[in-house]
Amino acid sequence: PPAAPAQPAREAEQRIFHIADAARSRLKGNVKVPDGYTLLESFCFDGFGFMRSVELPRSLTGIGEYAFSDCKRLKTVSLPENLRVIRRGAFNACGKLNVLRIPQGVTEIEESTCSFCHSLEVVEIPTTVSSIGAQAFAGCTSLRKLFIPDSVKYIADDAFAMCDPGLVIKCYENSYVHKFCAQAGLRTEAISKGAIFG
Repeated sequence: PPAAPAQPAREAEQRIFHIADAARSRLKGNVKVPDGYTLLESFCFDGFGFMRSVELPRSLTGIGEYAFSDCKRLKTVSLPENLRVIRRGAFNACGKLNVLRIPQGVTEIEESTCSFCHSLEVVEIPTTVSSIGAQAFAGCTSLRKLFIPDSVKYIADDAFAMCDPGLVIKCYENSYVHKFCAQAGLRTEAISKGAIFG
């Protein structure tokens, strides 16, 4: 028989975890998305007030817009290493979230990704990220230190609006990030290019 065209096969590989699938876990504290899903639908867990932790499958490559927005008790989320896309507002207003480690391969931190995450203290940005969108970390009042790699070539003017005035951005000297922070009046701790960052 003739070989099936490649395109439909690729679409079949995309398994979407829908709002209806998420609804079954609406009142749970600990939520697990089963293995095999590749994408969380936009607004999937939006406003899940009971969710404290979520376990995401290794198969996941994308998180839709506002997927975890307004999950007021969400404290921990471990992002799988195959993840490539985190859409805007994904963790918007997750007031208890305190650590977010973005895996290598994600290229952009979109607008409002972590806005108003008041407890967010630790964010790890990989060297694959090239841009940080509008209000990405706005209102993250617990964020004190953040290392931004020199792979980042664009930061929106209000990416760090309403953050703690004591926020220190660690970056490489003379990088785009260093220059952006100087113009934006953000405090920096610049490290020289050859230095081992710890």
